[in-house]
Amino acid sequence: MWSSLISRATYFYFIFCVLISVNVVKKQPLYSF
Repeated sequence: MWSSLISRATYFYFIFCVLISVNVVKKQPLYSF
């Protein structure tokens, strides 16, 4: 039970981080990195 809950939480956290990184890349030009 706890293992599936933790894996699901980490999965949503990974998607959340990917969405934030995509938004940052869209707002900033690539040469700023």
